[in-house]
Amino acid sequence: YGVLYIRGSSADGKVQIDMDSRYSVLYERRGDRWKIVHIHQSMPNLEQREGEYYPKTLTEQVQKAQEEAGRMALLAQRDGLTGLINYHTFEEIWKKGDRTEKWLFIVDLDDFKKINDTYGHIVGDKVLKTFGHLLARQFREHDIAGRIGGDEFMVLYTGISAEEAADRMEGVNIRLGEMAAAGEFGCPVSISYGVEDSRQFAAAEEMVAAADRKMYRQKRLKQGRSGEQIR
Repeated sequence: YGVLYIRGSSADGKVQIDMDSRYSVLYERRGDRWKIVHIHQSMPNLEQREGEYYPKTLTEQVQKAQEEAGRMALLAQRDGLTGLINYHTFEEIWKKGDRTEKWLFIVDLDDFKKINDTYGHIVGDKVLKTFGHLLARQFREHDIAGRIGGDEFMVLYTGISAEEAADRMEGVNIRLGEMAAAGEFGCPVSISYGVEDSRQFAAAEEMVAAADRKMYRQKRLKQGRSGEQIR
């Protein structure tokens, strides 16, 4: 193991070398002779600081790798457009959580395809992003809001009654109407939603599907195609 200090320049003087370089040699005895089995030399790069032998210390390399892994893990958990959690992350949270009183709302933007067709996908993305931010501002720290996909969102309220959960979601609906009336979306926006009691379901997929059916039932009622009462 050793250190080389290298200083020099090219014949035309355009290339200057002034650096430290560490090397290690691993060798073993085979019979009556020594044989080199590995040679390693650490060369500096543009990020090497003055007085630093390696291009980066091992601690810095580990820290950078951990930061990158954390960033990638966060990206995998979140919806890229709204910043809310995605459905896969919701399932993982659900598997690890308890079965206390929770109320799952599946929320769908009404006639979202018409928004895209009439106003364009840029406006459509703005609607999704703005509504996602609205949900994020409205729920408490221990509640969960996410985007399932497309124009469907979910909110899971924890530790409150059915009436309180319904009031909170209606508050979201009212605030949405105020924002739409003020022109914050650039087009008319409304929502439909369905709710389920989490204690009735063992699997997140079943609970989401049940709330989804109620949401579409409300949507049909709003469109005047059914007289069925929502329960």
